[in-house]
Amino acid sequence: MDGAAANFPDINFIIFHVGLPFIDEICWQLVRYPNLYACIAATVNFIVRAPRQFAENMGKLMFWCGEDKILYGGETPIWHPRWALDAFWKFELPEDMVTGYGYPQLTMQAKKKILGGNLARLMGIDVEKKVQELQR
Repeated sequence: MDGAAANFPDINFIIFHVGLPFIDEICWQLVRYPNLYACIAATVNFIVRAPRQFAENMGKLMFWCGEDKILYGGETPIWHPRWALDAFWKFELPEDMVTGYGYPQLTMQAKKKILGGNLARLMGIDVEKKVQELQR
């Protein structure tokens, strides 16, 4: 992603599956390039199957690039994401990772950004305005 991000700084790039298995390299790229974003598509599956691994990935992303550069993504055509979304809302990073590694906790604010707020911002969607429109 280095070449694309550097050569096209006016284009936002979303790295699906957070570039697994290269999470550490992806974190460095996310820090270096303001036009790169990480999507937790497929990796969100680990939230139930391997929660410690999911916590490591989320902790690294939160630590290096912050909640504003992480986007939710799902494999919706393959399976319905309700179980993953429910698990994400309830998920917290283990305390030993927060205190031991200095990873920021997944707050409700962070979860709202990751689950839609960040993508809405990238797409130029005013969420409050859109909610009002939909309620009419």
